[in-house]
Amino acid sequence: MSKNILALLASALLLAIAGIGIASAVDPPPPPTMLRARVSADGTMVKGTTGASSDRLNTGDYWVRFNNHNVAGCIYQATLSAKKSIVTPDDPGSITVQPRYTNTKEVLVSTFAPGGGEGDHGFDLVVFCWS
Repeated sequence: MSKNILALLASALLLAIAGIGIASAVDPPPPPTMLRARVSADGTMVKGTTGASSDRLNTGDYWVRFNNHNVAGCIYQATLSAKKSIVTPDDPGSITVQPRYTNTKEVLVSTFAPGGGEGDHGFDLVVFCWS
């Protein structure tokens, strides 16, 4: 074996003995920024991340704005709020979230009644963004 290969093997052996993996030389990525919003069926922001706001556009359509953050390219997760008067266990309705392409600080949330028609529902939204 050449001297370079022997030196490389010796270095790897020393790292293994010391308990230092090669992967540990790279810092893990920072955790994502998590943004939150709880919005009522009429579009009112119940609570959320500082600087967040919301509005009802039409039946079942809402925008949520995170004024201090660019949310384009982030991951969005939304769930309907559980209210016994409007949600049934068999068919609670549904919800979708997508970026609002005209404003990088906003997402568009659409809620649907049981059976699939447009319907106003409160919801919880979480957005995860990596720098």
